[in-house]
Amino acid sequence: MDGSVVFAPLVLAAVGGLLVWVVQYALRKEAERARSWELFGQGRGLAFVPRSGPWYAQKPARLEGRLRDVPVTVDTFVVSTGKSSTTYTRVTAQDLVPQERYARVYREGALGALGDLLGFQDVAVGDEPFDRACVVKADDEAGARELLHKPLRDALLRWLDAGVQGGSFVYDRGQIKLVWFGAEVRHVVLAAAVDAAVEAGAFRGVEPRVFR
Repeated sequence: MDGSVVFAPLVLAAVGGLLVWVVQYALRKEAERARSWELFGQGRGLAFVPRSGPWYAQKPARLEGRLRDVPVTVDTFVVSTGKSSTTYTRVTAQDLVPQERYARVYREGALGALGDLLGFQDVAVGDEPFDRACVVKADDEAGARELLHKPLRDALLRWLDAGVQGGSFVYDRGQIKLVWFGAEVRHVVLAAAVDAAVEAGAFRGVEPRVFR
């Protein structure tokens, strides 16, 4: 008997077995994350909404609710390049009193050059630990300093110091978004991100001399 005739089914069986393992592993990790998010939501007053929809257009599991009246959502999304895909965790919120300003906060890195290209200026808020750890790009220096009051700065530092990769906080005319790599399950990271979103959304304005 031709060896290739015997070998081909073995290869197909091995590939099929690997695919089954990969799918089962992904489902198991998804179930673990769903349980972790559900527990986190219970502790923070956020409702857990399971994954839903048909397989070709599923909505990912998410957390949603209102904290200090601020609407907050925690979810994930996937960016595909065709050959590979990357999962991100996202926390979004809406400012109760939208401010006409734009600000982005992140660790030093490639985004700095992007901010320069877009014409945003570097802002130092006058808080040495925060200024040393973070880059702030904004279209209005005074507005960014006012927005980044101390509770928000502290929450952002807790979030970034928790080991997030590619973390970025954006305030864009009342729309608030924190994004970072991976499908997050660590409650300390989720808590800091949610705290930051809520602080930005509940913003009422502070005197510069107060937050400095």
